[in-house]
Amino acid sequence: MATNGKTARPTSGKIRLAQNGIVIRIFVLLVRTYYLCWAKTLLFRLFFLQFPAPRHKRTMKTDISNPMKKLLLLCPLALLTVGCFDRDYDLSDLDTDHIAIGDDASCFDLPLANIKVALDDIHDDKGSLRQMLAEADVWLPSALPGDTDYVDLHRVRTEDAYLDTLLDALIDEMTSDEEKLAQVADLAWSDYRIKFLGTLNLPAGVTEAQFLQTFKAQFRAGTLSSAIRTKTEESARNYLTALDVETLEYELGELDLGDALDMLVDNLDPEGTPDPVNTLSIEGEVVSSLPLTLNLSPSFDPADIRISTFLIEADATTQLPSTRIYAEDLRRLSRASNVTVRVPVDLQRYYPGTVIDQQTPVTIRLSLRKTGALNLELRSTAK
Repeated sequence: MATNGKTARPTSGKIRLAQNGIVIRIFVLLVRTYYLCWAKTLLFRLFFLQFPAPRHKRTMKTDISNPMKKLLLLCPLALLTVGCFDRDYDLSDLDTDHIAIGDDASCFDLPLANIKVALDDIHDDKGSLRQMLAEADVWLPSALPGDTDYVDLHRVRTEDAYLDTLLDALIDEMTSDEEKLAQVADLAWSDYRIKFLGTLNLPAGVTEAQFLQTFKAQFRAGTLSSAIRTKTEESARNYLTALDVETLEYELGELDLGDALDMLVDNLDPEGTPDPVNTLSIEGEVVSSLPLTLNLSPSFDPADIRISTFLIEADATTQLPSTRIYAEDLRRLSRASNVTVRVPVDLQRYYPGTVIDQQTPVTIRLSLRKTGALNLELRSTAK
């Protein structure tokens, strides 16, 4: 048969079919590989193994000890072996640049960091979080106004009327509860002694027992009762309104993404693309066992990536807001010798009286999420 002046070979249609795609070529290679393995096993059994006599009564139909039959078996196996070197099925001829893994609906997650926040990492300029909350428990009434189980620390800092209700409840409890009065007196002696000495008309060298006795007696019904209450409210107000923690900071070291870097950033949609498909983002979650709700706003240096402020609930797991990043952001992180994560913390609510019994009460898990296909580039070797 002639086509455009050229004679078409009878096998040309089969060759073109085999070249239609990598799937057909790989399938053919797998089939041939399977038969090669089968042939190898059979040859080994033919030439090197002594077959035991059949255990069944019926005789074997094929006498494999016959040399001529061995030769007949070897012929098709040899042809099959030679056929595997047919260049029409040589995978080295394939164009392997820009192979896509997945499609537009695909999603790939890559762990980025697992930050365990130790209890001692959370502190202010005076002490640890455990010490801070222990003192807050003293300055707060045991029964909170409004029949709630938490103190709104944001309102404490911004609303005088709300704080006044807490302090009034504190004074009332000190009046009716000896244990609460003793707690405040002990705290006044250990941390606020200088401030209370003048109010109590006591000398600088006063003993602890004399200080505590005078404080309790004058508070109940003494002539200094009003002054002691005022000083107590003032000390409690100053402490509660300043209740805060310093920014958390963690060094992650070098982020060695290796070959995965190019796969993640190679085909990202540019910023501003409507309904983007190929995107990269920072995802994660925060697991907290603290009796606090917190506003967190992590950032990454040196890429200047900032996650929008989000609220984590007390004793709960909270998902981070998805934060989209771009190729240059990830390349800057990958090139850095040390990546730093800074986490400003804003205290929102506190649930008093809760014992913190974990040394690492907060875990921050961060990951990279790639949506859309991954581009995989394989360099062909020269033939």
